[in-house]
Amino acid sequence: MRRYVRHLRTTPQSMPIPDVPHMVPNRAGGFVYPLSDEERLWRFLVLGSADGSYYASAPELTRENAFVVDRLLEAGKGPWVVDRIVEVSESGRAPRQEPAILALALCLRTAPDVETRRRAAEATPRVCRTVTALASLAEASKAVGAKPGWGRVARRAFNNWLTSRTPADLAYQAVKYRQRQGWTLADVMRRSRPLLDAEDERRPIIDWVLDRQAHARPRSPRHGRTTANLPAIVEAFERIQAETDPTQAARLVRDHRLPWEAVPDRFARDLAVQEALFENMPTTAMLRQLGRLTNLGLITPGGEHAHEVVRRLEDRERLRRARVHPFALFLAHATYAAGHGLRGHLSWKPVPEVMEALEAAFFASFGNLRPSGRRLLTAIDFSGSMGSPFLLDVPNLSPALAGTVMAAITLRTEPGAVALAFDTRVTEFHLDRETSIAGLTEAAERTLHHLGGGTDCAAPIVHAIQHWSDLDGIVLYTDEETWAGSVHPIEAISQYRARWERPTKMVTVAMVAHGYTLANRNREGRPEDAGAMTAVGMDPNVPALIGEFLAREPAAAGWPP
Repeated sequence: MRRYVRHLRTTPQSMPIPDVPHMVPNRAGGFVYPLSDEERLWRFLVLGSADGSYYASAPELTRENAFVVDRLLEAGKGPWVVDRIVEVSESGRAPRQEPAILALALCLRTAPDVETRRRAAEATPRVCRTVTALASLAEASKAVGAKPGWGRVARRAFNNWLTSRTPADLAYQAVKYRQRQGWTLADVMRRSRPLLDAEDERRPIIDWVLDRQAHARPRSPRHGRTTANLPAIVEAFERIQAETDPTQAARLVRDHRLPWEAVPDRFARDLAVQEALFENMPTTAMLRQLGRLTNLGLITPGGEHAHEVVRRLEDRERLRRARVHPFALFLAHATYAAGHGLRGHLSWKPVPEVMEALEAAFFASFGNLRPSGRRLLTAIDFSGSMGSPFLLDVPNLSPALAGTVMAAITLRTEPGAVALAFDTRVTEFHLDRETSIAGLTEAAERTLHHLGGGTDCAAPIVHAIQHWSDLDGIVLYTDEETWAGSVHPIEAISQYRARWERPTKMVTVAMVAHGYTLANRNREGRPEDAGAMTAVGMDPNVPALIGEFLAREPAAAGWPP
């Protein structure tokens, strides 16, 4: 009889739960709950879709998320969408800016209401802070527009970017970013038709940019191009293009803080010039240049420049101002530790103190997390679908490894946390609270090789029912492509609560920007269980959100559901 009763209380994941007709199939054949468009927008803005997933190609996933933006715009939620785009972009919560820029382009070009388009135009300088981002917006605007050309509001967006810049900043942008994604700053200026008074201090800079593009070969001031009424950095840029003396070039770099993009390639291996560039190099540029500068011999073990790198990486406020995402530090560490670039033939011997500083900066970038004091199970999905594709175009950075990295932050913070790995089986996942980045990578690759089968997201919860009676929360890092279990995760967590008479909470951390979740939702995709939360992987705020959710008393969370 127990077997019969069990069938009445549970449902295979390949079927929807009885009386829940609004459950939807995931791509693996299991049934899950629909996610609201608002939540899915947040997933897209943080995770993006450029890498696709195991079950969906990048074009398919990108089109789906673009349709989500369109639906929100058609529903009259355009201003809300723009506000979310700005929030994600300015807070540095996404590893990449492209999803936010694509969504902004959709607001500019396809929103049915003028208010949304105007708000998107006003937000453009806040989201697109460099010419690189502006070029991305130009390219996206060209792709998503129903008609050729930008239109009046789109042109206003690019004008807003130009007029939001001080003359000094506009000049710096002009010499630093000369071409990105096939767009030059001159291209943008011609298309947007800047509306500036003749007396505006930015007008000479715009004229110089347009004139410079008209001549393929750069000319110094002494060879015919005037730099009168222009910021000094423009004259320095023109001079260094014709300069052949490294000493003079280094002096120009120091005196005018020229960026490395403005320096001709002939000085690429000159230590004096590279040292001058390093002195004022922005943080993000420094992270990208660590290998090259080590290869040149500028950064050496125990050297003053290695010490300066360490000092900058220890400066949390500097990293915050530069909006350095934790995964940017993780990727910088992985690339630098490899001793060679992902492209080309450049190689180097990593400097130990730089390696240590990158690792310390990564773990510190999640902030000063406070332990919730709760008993917690962290379960990481190591099914086959979590093994690919590689995220952020980085070899070996699979969703499984990204989930491991995020889980490790919680494990370092919560003294009462234990870890499991699962596919359709469950195995212990041994992570010391001091496990290094290299250790996390090795553990993830080893476990993925050992497991890597089908997906049963209920498996760790069923295991918990049998082995732990005191859990306050169960956190699942997964792509939610569950299909192989004989019970749904939400049914399993209900069984745990009933078996041990505890208001145990469940957190699902999604590693893919698709439109469904394990936590029960109503037909509109709104949460129905106050003890179940869905979060977005690779968001640096997730460990703190998990801690706050667990620390909240059941009554405050609306318990029971």
